[in-house]
This record gives sequence, C-alpha cells and structure tokens, in this order.
Amino acid sequence: MTSLSCRDIVAVFRTCGIEPGAVVMLHADAVALAQLPPMSAAERFDTLFKALDEVLGPEGTLVMPTFTYSFTKGEPYCVETSESTVGRLTEHFRCMPGVRRSGDPIFSLAAKGFLAEAFSQVPVADCFGPDSGFGLLERNDAWLVCFGCGFDRITYTHYIEQKAQVDYRYFKTFTGTI
Repeated sequence: MTSLSCRDIVAVFRTCGIEPGAVVMLHADAVALAQLPPMSAAERFDTLFKALDEVLGPEGTLVMPTFTYSFTKGEPYCVETSESTVGRLTEHFRCMPGVRRSGDPIFSLAAKGFLAEAFSQVPVADCFGPDSGFGLLERNDAWLVCFGCGFDRITYTHYIEQKAQVDYRYFKTFTGTI
C-alpha cells in the first residue's frame, strides 16, 4: 500500500482548482493524515500545512476554525492563549508562526498568509454578520474545503443562514472578558 505524501496533497488541491493566491477555509479531520508515512502527529500536521503553503503561495491565505465557545461557557477569551476546542490540528495551526487569530470569543478563526492580518482585525459584535470573518471569506471568494470530514463541519453554513434570515435562527447575546 502506498502512503500519502506532501506532493499528493498538493496535487489533490490543485486538481480541485485551487490556485496560488486563493483563500481557503479548511475544515479537517486529522485522521486523514494517518495515510502519511509513520511520523509524529506534529510532523503530520506540518506536512499538511507545508503542502497548503505550496498550493496557496505567498499571496494566498489559509483559514481554519479555532473556536473556543468561551463566552457560552462563562470563560474569559484570550486571542493568544485560549486553546481551540475543535481539534488538535486547529490548535497546532493556531500556534504556528505567522498565524493570526480573530478576537471572536466564540467562533474565532485563525489565518496564515496574505489576509491573515485582515482576519485578525474583524469586529467581534456578530459572529456571522457581514463584517465577521465569515463575511470576509465571502468577500474574498474563499474556497470551503473539507479534508477528511463531511460537509456537516462547514460552519460557514450559519453565515448563509443568517444572511438568508431563516426563521429557525435567532440572535443571542453573550458577554464576557476578552
């Protein structure tokens, strides 16, 4: 059986049509990286991010969820230290050099690349409003990518639901310390 390689990951993303300069919102399950040759989890994660750096180039941006749900749990939120609660891969990404994180105490996004600073500066008043990180994804025609997971992981759906004013969503107010 052949192992997956960095080159294979690059080829898959390019086959999908993702080119240098693209903005990619990546939802991923680390289990997909089990197809790489034997190595540590951190090395597997770094292999994926190395491949994505090659795919996106210096003008591209990789965005990942680093949600904490801090305010929903009555906890303070710290952009620099609050850990992502949506997987080890996203926590690894959050801690990488050059990655910037948004100030949203519930649905924070981490970004690396050309638009990383813009993602770190989005307002925190409305998790899924037009000025949120999800609005920034739309304005930049971002790719929504599932890597080793299903479409049910795409949080961007909540942004579309709010924009469409679906009757089953409603606004909730949370307070806390950032």
